[in-house]
Amino acid sequence: MRLRILSDLHVECFQEGHDVPDVAADVVILAGDIHRKTEGLSWAAERFAGQEIIYVPGNHEFYGTSMPDTRKALRADAKRLGIHLLDNDTVNIGGVRFHGTTLWTDFGLYTGQPDYDPLQTEPCSGPRVVISHHAPLPECIPPKYQGDSLSPAFASDLRALMGKMNLWVHGHVHEPVDLQVAGTRILANPGAYPKEYDPPLFVADRIVEV
Repeated sequence: MRLRILSDLHVECFQEGHDVPDVAADVVILAGDIHRKTEGLSWAAERFAGQEIIYVPGNHEFYGTSMPDTRKALRADAKRLGIHLLDNDTVNIGGVRFHGTTLWTDFGLYTGQPDYDPLQTEPCSGPRVVISHHAPLPECIPPKYQGDSLSPAFASDLRALMGKMNLWVHGHVHEPVDLQVAGTRILANPGAYPKEYDPPLFVADRIVEV
């Protein structure tokens, strides 16, 4: 299965948006911070019309809003538009199980691994893909910010879950990530803000197969 990996497009910050070319994919994965509130869903439905879309909310979707109201609105709009909104949810597409969560951090990055499993890791026969906005491991944080006092706002330490999924897709860190940890591939392909990186680190046609 061909997965198109995108996050952190921050469409609201661009006059014309990112150049996102047409690419053949079975599923488009949008791992958060696409646009404000529910606008990312409308943008995705138009930009990727006719394709299977999985959308996981990021932190920016909730800025300046009531979180319960925005979550309700996201669910309603996703249903209307035919988009798979994964907000602590799971969907099976073509034999692949996708789990999605914003993965809000508990700011406990430096205090050890959490003793809970929020990602429904019951056995499944096919490939498993987890999609989060925030990062699942401190290694996903760009080197220049490793050990920073704000790093706990960007990542958790879910090392104990690695190996239970084939692929983990995340966003939020604004630099690309491609790691292998205990048999799980961890990927991020974030768009970032205008002129944040020159040349851009974002790969607009990024495809991964599972």
